[in-house]
Amino acid sequence: MLELEVKDFNLKQTLECGQVFRFGKISDTEYIILNKSNIAHCIQKDSKLFITSNNEDKSFWENYFDLNTDYRYIKEVLSKDKIMKQIITYGNGIHILRQDFEEMVISFIMSQNKQIPQIKQCIELYCKKFGEKISFQNKEYFSFPNIKNIPTLEELKECKVGFRDKYLLDAITKINDGYFNNIKILSEKEQEEKLLLVKGIGPKVCNCIMLFGLNNTKRFPIDVWIKRKMQDLYFEGKEVSNLEIENKAKELFGDFKGFAQQYLFYAGISKVI
Repeated sequence: MLELEVKDFNLKQTLECGQVFRFGKISDTEYIILNKSNIAHCIQKDSKLFITSNNEDKSFWENYFDLNTDYRYIKEVLSKDKIMKQIITYGNGIHILRQDFEEMVISFIMSQNKQIPQIKQCIELYCKKFGEKISFQNKEYFSFPNIKNIPTLEELKECKVGFRDKYLLDAITKINDGYFNNIKILSEKEQEEKLLLVKGIGPKVCNCIMLFGLNNTKRFPIDVWIKRKMQDLYFEGKEVSNLEIENKAKELFGDFKGFAQQYLFYAGISKVI
């Protein structure tokens, strides 16, 4: 068992703020987490995080949970805005996970126009169909697929992805062809351009992939809900464009826009704003 020291970290808030889908909740302080072929049984007790895993590399999990980033400083900067200061109090233990890029591409293409339980179901079916079986703590799990043979549209439809089957096929084909091989060393603009050429990836999904799969915390994904809340909180309820919201987020939150988005999202799903 691994024992990690954690600061400004809350396991529940981090997992339940919309950035990750492959986890199972046992209690507010105990979860099963899956990342590619890595499985972890995590328990938080105050400033300690206890992890039992098929991957006992401590540095891997420290990186995954982003434990070496100074979140206290980030919250201090964001709290200069009085509205965000209040929002942060509801999710002040959120960390942005450092997740696998290809897993984020597939997951967020699946996420379009779906609620979180539906997204989790699609991903679970996808993993069962194409992933490798893994035994862990006397239970059966499946890795996130590393697909070597391109699936058919019919096979993808069996994962209940609906109209997204064609988008997924394009993304999987591009992954296999090496389309994304150098994406982590490209400029931010080049990364964005490359992602937007994939079928089914628009600005919102692109920003999610860059925030959660490339750890670009300057990205501010805007969905219908975020747009509504930003309008209510910062534009006196007036209808404005996504560009105006993006510019306001940049003005208020600077390079920490991605963190602000997660605090805002979590406060919203917790129904406190």
